Amino acid sequence: FLYRLINRSLRTESIDHIFKLRYFIHDLHNQLAQIQKEFLRLLPSNQIILQLYRGLRMQLHELHDLERNEGNLVSTDTFLSTTSDYEAALSFSGDGNVEDNYVSVIYEITVDTRLTHWIPFAKIDYHSIFKDEDEVLFSMGAVFRVGQAKQLKDRLWMIELTLTSTKDEYWNVLTNHLHST
Repeated sequence: FLYRLINRSLRTESIDHIFKLRYFIHDLHNQLAQIQKEFLRLLPSNQIILQLYRGLRMQLHELHDLERNEGNLVSTDTFLSTTSDYEAALSFSGDGNVEDNYVSVIYEITVDTRLTHWIPFAKIDYHSIFKDEDEVLFSMGAVFRVGQAKQLKDRLWMIELTLTSTKDEYWNVLTNHLHST
């Protein structure tokens, strides 16, 4: 419930709600940072690359915007829930069974755990009521490089995203520019 309320407030940029929820937002971000240390420490040594998925319904024009931005960066303005279970993401996307002007989209998110990332993320299924979802949560402000968009079937697309690291040249140029203005 609180997760949905926080994300709705962030998505709609409701300053009043964000201000009221600021302690929860801060606490959730800090908890993710703490959990991330343990999460990364417990990963098997052969699992340095995480493959995660996020299923959603999206308006067609939003899909076209992402297609045009292949190679560029996109950031989240909410906490981002993902799963390592492709079938769960497919179910969340609607599997192509969506209204007119909408498409089902699965984000295929690649995370190199050897790199240092700006934003914390961690597996939270043991903290979640959805124990079997294999959920990995990213804090708000996660930045991804947009990869290829592929049509899997009618009204079902997959978009490749890669979590940027502190060593990403384009991200650092952009950040330095924003700090200097």
